[in-house]
Amino acid sequence: MSSAFTSRDGPEGEHAAAAGDHEGITVSADSLLTLLGDENTRRVLETIAKEPRGGREIAELLSLSRPTVYRRLNDLTDAGLVETTLAVCPDGHHHKQYSALVETASVELTADGLTATIQHTDSTDGGESPPEDWSVADD
Repeated sequence: MSSAFTSRDGPEGEHAAAAGDHEGITVSADSLLTLLGDENTRRVLETIAKEPRGGREIAELLSLSRPTVYRRLNDLTDAGLVETTLAVCPDGHHHKQYSALVETASVELTADGLTATIQHTDSTDGGESPPEDWSVADD
């Protein structure tokens, strides 16, 4: 099951409507474009779209500094595109694990301005991951 969220940037400013578990999250089309316009943010999102991972693991896989990865994860979380859970290791230690909550994101130019639509996964679906072929376009 999934929920969709759409926001519009029009002449009157920005407004958003949300549905499902992500009610109250507001991301303008401009904000979404800016967020996904950053190469490192896209790489982080693509990495956790394949499977949930910890911040250190993401930093190692992408050869990025941990502060860079955590800044991008915070931005993605604030935008409602990423979920944070607590993972407990067999040795008793624990760490945050990040999962992508988005299946698709699109931006459309209409007579009313830019419209951003985000199709979220349902985090209560038994832990299913987004589709394997999910990616963020580099255009």
